Amino acid sequence: MPVIGRVSIWPGSAIGSRPAVLAILLAAVAAILPAPAFAQPPISITACQKITKAGLYEVDSDLIASSPSAGDCLVITAPNVSLNLNRFHLIGATDAVGVHVMKTAVKAFIEGNGATIQTFGVGIQIDALGALADNFIALSNTDAGVLLNHVQQADLSNFSAANNLNDGVRIAGGGYNVLQMPTIFDNGRFGVWMQSSSHNSVGNFTVQSNALAGIYLGCSAAGPRGSCPRGSLASNYNYLFSGVAGIFSSGVQQYGVAIDLGDNFNRVVNIAAAENDKLDLFDVNSDCAANYWFAEAQFGAVDPQNCIN
Repeated sequence: MPVIGRVSIWPGSAIGSRPAVLAILLAAVAAILPAPAFAQPPISITACQKITKAGLYEVDSDLIASSPSAGDCLVITAPNVSLNLNRFHLIGATDAVGVHVMKTAVKAFIEGNGATIQTFGVGIQIDALGALADNFIALSNTDAGVLLNHVQQADLSNFSAANNLNDGVRIAGGGYNVLQMPTIFDNGRFGVWMQSSSHNSVGNFTVQSNALAGIYLGCSAAGPRGSCPRGSLASNYNYLFSGVAGIFSSGVQQYGVAIDLGDNFNRVVNIAAAENDKLDLFDVNSDCAANYWFAEAQFGAVDPQNCIN
């Protein structure tokens, strides 16, 4: 029976010679493959500046915006920028922004790699669609650690926001954004504020010792039952899951998770909340309206009691 797929090579023939076969194979591969393309190294950044072209960028020293007139430190205006903060500190002496992703900078990627962004007005502000950011610390800024400003599809993961004067993270008028594994504590107002924002998700979070609430869905800067700006939109269809809201906060945080009046169709699942100063889980809507609170891992004081479980 013939052997299918086997080619006989007679000893002594040219093609049977190993050096000859090797030479033929190398020539064939060289004809098929293009010349090797070597990746360009990242563009080095050693001072606050604008990034106006797509590409790879890497911070190579601490960046200091030393005067009130310095403005935003790193401003990204081009799409498809990848920026590595590379563990360095961004320090501001202004009410401006540490890293500002402008509306034109679609799909920017910020890799903090443990970097700290501190003493600006806002640590990171994202105005563009589809931005990604991770592994950073937003610390002691005079407004918010992170501001998602009327954006969609931003994805922030594995970061900390602490000791900011107002909010750890504020999602203002946005939707379909994701916060994954944030640790947010000691902020002067809210850990996470979903301000007139819908279809966002926050998962695997720890929010503790924030003055008003760990996570607040509503339109009032004063928290639940406060007055809202005229024409404010509701915060609907948000999803909070698998987090800790206030345990071990020793009563510093008034509310663990709070949903304000008129905000509906939100899901709060598998949350551990206790030791908050007023309520651990709070829904201002009568009978929780169309919000669903279920499978909470641990909780103390709740209101309303008949629909939070």
